[in-house]
Amino acid sequence: ATVEARHAAYLNLINRSSPFPSAFDTGKKPSEILAAAKPFITLPVPPEVDALFKRLP
Repeated sequence: ATVEARHAAYLNLINRSSPFPSAFDTGKKPSEILAAAKPFITLPVPPEVDALFKRLP
């Protein structure tokens, strides 16, 4: 993630924008991260792990 952040900062700088427009990134819920990653998970998820994911906010 740090490489992408450095690339984004450099591109903002050469486009005459602030390289760091905000001090912090907006947080995401674990369920949002799982929803984004789920299409890339190709192996079967063990039932006990799946049960943990279902309890996430």
